[in-house]
Amino acid sequence: MAKKRMAADERREQILQTAARLFADEGFNSTTTRRLAEAAGINEATIYKHFATKEDLFDAVIEHAIYSIKDLQPPAELLNLPSMTDSQLRKFIIEAIERVLERGAADTTVLRLMLYSILQNHRSGEQMLKRFAMPFISHLADSIRLRQANGLARADLDPFSCALTVISMAAWFNIVSNVFKPKLLEKIDRRRHVEHIADIFLNGISAIPNGEPV
Repeated sequence: MAKKRMAADERREQILQTAARLFADEGFNSTTTRRLAEAAGINEATIYKHFATKEDLFDAVIEHAIYSIKDLQPPAELLNLPSMTDSQLRKFIIEAIERVLERGAADTTVLRLMLYSILQNHRSGEQMLKRFAMPFISHLADSIRLRQANGLARADLDPFSCALTVISMAAWFNIVSNVFKPKLLEKIDRRRHVEHIADIFLNGISAIPNGEPV
């Protein structure tokens, strides 16, 4: 019985998925179109029917990865609040970081592609970061501004820089724990580590002298 021929969109999706895995594992330069064709079970000509060059294929893989990313938008009930209490802001930070780590653990291919595109100064690197992190950074920065206006956060701090600090700590832990996977992190409780990040951050920006931990 003849093997059923894939529709063009299905074949394109297969090529993208195979290329994403190989680019993430072996890098752009080490991944040849011949290697891609072998891994996908097709011939090289089929790749070029869908993508004019290997560079075009890589661009498409990055774009595909961008739109597969779930951003760090907070729960709707928090977005509707004019301001967050300490406990609500802590919950928002913890849940956002948890989503970063869960995403990284579930799909290291996307994480590796993000790193590669940024290191190679690929034009999609900034777009990936904007889609992935900016909703979280923007909302947290707005919350910090409100807290400064109400005298609850230090007035000398830059809200955007503070928000970026949180996502930077989360991103570092995400990369180290899900890509490098050193043994020294095996005994660390992830949830407790995330709570430490939130508490250190919130106590650091607090305007209340000798305030109690939030």
